[in-house]
Amino acid sequence: MVNTVAIVGSGVMGRGIAVACAMKDFKVKMIDVNKSALVEAAKATSRILSTIEEVQPNLVAKDALRRISFQMDYASGLESVQLAIESVAEDLELKKKVFARLDSIADASVVLATNTSGLSITKIASVTKRPGSVVGIHFFAPAYILKAVEIVRGKKTSERTLRFARRFAEALGKVPVIVQKDTKNFLINSIQFAMIKEARRLLGKGVVSSMSDIDKAIEHSFPVRQSLFGLFLDSDLISPYSAVTHPARRDFTSNYNYENPPEELMGIRDESLLKLMSSLEKIRRAGPKRIRVSPVS
Repeated sequence: MVNTVAIVGSGVMGRGIAVACAMKDFKVKMIDVNKSALVEAAKATSRILSTIEEVQPNLVAKDALRRISFQMDYASGLESVQLAIESVAEDLELKKKVFARLDSIADASVVLATNTSGLSITKIASVTKRPGSVVGIHFFAPAYILKAVEIVRGKKTSERTLRFARRFAEALGKVPVIVQKDTKNFLINSIQFAMIKEARRLLGKGVVSSMSDIDKAIEHSFPVRQSLFGLFLDSDLISPYSAVTHPARRDFTSNYNYENPPEELMGIRDESLLKLMSSLEKIRRAGPKRIRVSPVS
């Protein structure tokens, strides 16, 4: 049974997971070695909870926020937790370093989870002495809104750990999807990439004149929550860093078999925070009505 969760990494995904947990009465210990990042995370979680409170009167933002602590020390951050969720940048070597540290400090009973959107659970678990207790718990952003959570089995993940992760997701009010094979990009992103690949093929053939035409067709036909190209609005694909390391940019050749992405797509700038706040503003205005949110995986 989970009472307290440690979340390593205070970025957009980490703070989103923290909010999702706090809203369901879990105690949360957010760990980050960057003090300024923790300060910003504290401000962001407060803003998010206050905004949600406006449309969910049964949620008391101050009470939820009190359930979240922010700390730089791994030892105190991992004390008395039953689950630790890593949510640092999508870099395999970085995640392995974090897991090696978690494994050396956390009690042997603690389940170690990664929020990776597609990196190998098995490789991440290989640096620990508890590979059977390592599992993927992949949330989608905003983690406090979207229901789907992928529970990903590594080659050595035990059945007990898989059940533990599934029950935790259900306790958050999520819909867990069990991914039985540790394959690149898991399930949901693999389906999404296949759809994007076909959409890009049709765009390249001139079947439609713009990405917006494809997105309009998808948004007003198939019952999906987001547009196909809309997820790139939350990613800076042309900065010096992202052009080399961003999974979407790297996967244009491996997933899409397309050497020269359209300039229209690659010209989208990073507006992550603006998009996040825009989504929250939609929640505030829409109340219980259905709204369109573009997840970031």
